[in-house]
Order: sequence, then structure tokens, then C-alpha cells
Amino acid sequence: MDPIELGRQHARRLHDEAVQRGRDPWSPYEFAVGIAKDLGIRVETCAPGGALLDGGRASFFPDVPLIVHDAASLRPLGISVDPIRSPA
Repeated sequence: MDPIELGRQHARRLHDEAVQRGRDPWSPYEFAVGIAKDLGIRVETCAPGGALLDGGRASFFPDVPLIVHDAASLRPLGISVDPIRSPA
């Protein structure tokens, strides 16, 4: 089995487990943040162009564990997040 298929299967398990816990997959941002929290990963926003993003829109720091993402990337979803506070 190739690594892509293994990743797909793992993502499917995470999705199914989150739905079983009552998370709503029709609210994709909250769904993803909830899964991250279940895995012990903090999710925080920062201002666009923040140094932690290193020119990207999001960064994962596995040693912390932490995901930092650009708050502006949520605007197309109609979600407003304070770049100083972490999401709910």
C-alpha cells in the first residue's frame, strides 16, 4: 500500500471518529480545529505575513505541537477570527 493511500485511510478514520463524537463536518474550520485539539495540537491564528508563517498561509510545528495559520485565509469561509486569540 502506498503512502498516499495510508494517509487517506488515516484521514478517513479521523473524520469518522470526529463525526461519532458529534463534530459537524459541515462546519469545516471548527471540524478541523476540533480534530487537531483531539490530537493534542493547538491551533492559533496570526496576522497575514507573520514571521511564523515563513511566507506561507499556515505552518505546523510538530515539536510544540502547534498549527499557526493566517487569519485572513478564513475570510472566504465567512469566518472572522481575532489574530491575537486562538480559535474556539
